[in-house]
Amino acid sequence: MGIIKKYDQNIMRNLNAFEQVVKVRAKDCFGTNGTLFFLVERGTAKIAIGRQGAGVRALANALKKRVKILEWSDKPEGLVKSYLFPLRTQSVVFTPENTLEISFKFALQRRSLLSDRQARLRELTELVQHFHPQVREIKVL
Repeated sequence: MGIIKKYDQNIMRNLNAFEQVVKVRAKDCFGTNGTLFFLVERGTAKIAIGRQGAGVRALANALKKRVKILEWSDKPEGLVKSYLFPLRTQSVVFTPENTLEISFKFALQRRSLLSDRQARLRELTELVQHFHPQVREIKVL
């Protein structure tokens, strides 16, 4: 049995605007801290973003919010990698304690996730927990 989600009027308006501006069907939409995350099917994020980010800029101007386009993944590890792109992770591991452990090869990449009072880490945690509620916390190693 699948999960039934209820969409309010704002989410439906955002999904419709996404389809009209970007010409790609969004699978889902999630908003946090003034940022709208649109999840698209695997392989369609490049089309949605557009050449040199034209699609994202046009959508951000239309909605007057920050926009991030992610590729959908059934596993939380894939969603984390999509969020962190273009940063390259050394490994993303889902432990038996329902914790995601992210490790980076370089400290500079780690710092970019943990800077700004860990706002990006909190944003990532909210995003992952929204679509994969079994994840309790995210650790950056």
